[in-house]
Amino acid sequence: MRISRTIVPFAKRRRSRTAFTLIELLTVIAIIAVLGAIAVGTYFRVRNSLEESATEVTLAKLQSQFEAQSRAVMDNVQDDRRNNRIPAAVLSLAEGDNVRAGVIWGKIRMKQEFPQNFWEAVVWPQLMQGWGYPVESRYVADLKFPSGTTPRDPATMSPAEQYLESAVLLYMSLTKGRRGVTGFNPTEHIGANAVGKVVVTMTTSGVQREFDVFLDSWRQPIGFIRWPFGGASSDLNRPPQLQTNAQGQPIDPQDPERTLQSPNWSAALRNTFMNQVGHPLNLPPAPPLNLSAVIMSAGRDQQLGVRFMTGPAPAGLLGYFQDDGTGAADDNVYGYRVKVGRSNN
Repeated sequence: MRISRTIVPFAKRRRSRTAFTLIELLTVIAIIAVLGAIAVGTYFRVRNSLEESATEVTLAKLQSQFEAQSRAVMDNVQDDRRNNRIPAAVLSLAEGDNVRAGVIWGKIRMKQEFPQNFWEAVVWPQLMQGWGYPVESRYVADLKFPSGTTPRDPATMSPAEQYLESAVLLYMSLTKGRRGVTGFNPTEHIGANAVGKVVVTMTTSGVQREFDVFLDSWRQPIGFIRWPFGGASSDLNRPPQLQTNAQGQPIDPQDPERTLQSPNWSAALRNTFMNQVGHPLNLPPAPPLNLSAVIMSAGRDQQLGVRFMTGPAPAGLLGYFQDDGTGAADDNVYGYRVKVGRSNN
């Protein structure tokens, strides 16, 4: 008996599928790439946020210690006022106004206790001897300038160089005690990771030394700005950081009665005060509004984005700053922000 068979052509036989097509592979790769990009972007956003938050915590602690130390200095100033210990030269500069004399003496003492650059710490006190200004020997001892050398003139230095010196002096000033306020213990209060070392060129001849500084989350030095100034649009000059009186006039926390703004004060003596003490009062485009010292980090991009305003030493040494207009200051972190919040800019 013959069995009939139907022969199926090879091309029509059903075969099991063993691989993806090229289009399917490309689709999967594209999906993985998109998910990877989202994951990486999320990772960096979270990391940046954590780094900024950690820096804000460090700055808040440093700002709190700075303010405690500042209050101790100003308490000494008030004692000097009550006990008639303000130098005669300061009383003369204030035209006999005891309140104004106290404000001026407070500005001088704050600059003495918290110098913003090496020139202010070493040279400026010597120039102020005729004002009954007490020499602060501890900075001279800690900086250890070689015999016969002097600090660089801040007017010849870049903002980054000036800022680096402020970081060194901030560490020195906060780790020392004043009037019962214990010096800041960096390891205990902010952790060993927030402390590091920097090498600073100290003189025009190139002498260098290594110093301790506070560090932000990006391992960059934390400095401070005394008498910050940026015009009415500055974050520092927005409520609630900026305080005003009943007439809506800005108040300097160290001069609530605005004695330095009084039109009855001699213009010549006012200019002497600005030049010798280096305090800005009526500079364009607008007078400074908030004159508090602020702890500062350059932020993620490690760019200050500010230009420090100075004149040639010894007169006109101002040490306040303005935004340089590059946008690099947009990510800067300031100690006061944790307490008063960010602006809407």
